Amino acid sequence: MKTLVQKSHLAPKIGWDVYGTIFAMFLFTLLEFGLKGVDLPVILILGMSSVSYFLILVLYVGIATLAYKGHTWLLWGSGLAVYIVGYMFTGLDFVWTMFSEWSMIFLGGVVIGRLSLKEEAQQKVFTVGLVVVLLFAMAMYLPLLKRITADFTTVSADMLTKAAISLPDAGYSAEETASLISGINKTLSFTGRVIPSILLLSSVFQYAVAYLMFVFLLSKRENTESKIAPFQMWKMPFYLSIILLVGAGMRFFGNDSLSLIGDNILVFLAIFYSISGLSLMEYYLKKFKLPPFVKFSFYLLIFFTQLFGFIVAVFVGFIDSFKDFRNREQLNLQNE
Repeated sequence: MKTLVQKSHLAPKIGWDVYGTIFAMFLFTLLEFGLKGVDLPVILILGMSSVSYFLILVLYVGIATLAYKGHTWLLWGSGLAVYIVGYMFTGLDFVWTMFSEWSMIFLGGVVIGRLSLKEEAQQKVFTVGLVVVLLFAMAMYLPLLKRITADFTTVSADMLTKAAISLPDAGYSAEETASLISGINKTLSFTGRVIPSILLLSSVFQYAVAYLMFVFLLSKRENTESKIAPFQMWKMPFYLSIILLVGAGMRFFGNDSLSLIGDNILVFLAIFYSISGLSLMEYYLKKFKLPPFVKFSFYLLIFFTQLFGFIVAVFVGFIDSFKDFRNREQLNLQNE
């Protein structure tokens, strides 16, 4: 507590990281909103999208760093200026998208920095920031969902049409072509149903990577050990299993709308449970001190089994959420 009070009264030093973050804020606003509708070559559009993706990671880390170092007035002043510039680019037509996306990045970074300054538990810091990111990501994508889904349906239909022409030309028989097209159609149909969860996962992935980057850089800057638990100790909280079961109930017993929501809940949570399952597997692989080639073969088997391997990982992660196979409480006591 004493350290926190001392930090809050120190005059924050303005360095290259501060100027770099502010520059990145305005550059991202220009690339993301200032050039919308401008007729540019495809290669340039792809390049700008890649730069914008990287800038989001930089912004999460930079904004979190400014909040952690106590640059309060500079941070909020820059944030307000970015909102104003963004509105000048978008006008009323896309102001909600601009506001939601910027709030997702800005407030997500602020939460990470401020809670880290208060020395809150890392799981709490990550979870609170994740909730903020999810809320604004949903606010950003919800008005665009019909348009995104319609575009995906158009592209899917075009893909199936081309496949129906190209597969026979490649030597496939009529039965083989029909079977392949049926499989592709089912995959595309399911993907279309879970577009909302895919969009949210993309935002969560950026946030998670940026959070790990911030904690790593913070530990290096302050010459302390990283507060992130090793991968083999990652575990899903038990309370999320309730949401998972609700999603399953909606999927199997609800009407079309509830079933659609249930599919997206299950897909979204399944990714996290699969990571938790792999974490438990990694724990036992290390515990039994298996040779590297055995571990490599094990993960290679999971990769080649594809859907089956994914389902196994999800199931293991789900079971681990309420059955503590790693005895983490005992391990924490031993570490203390």
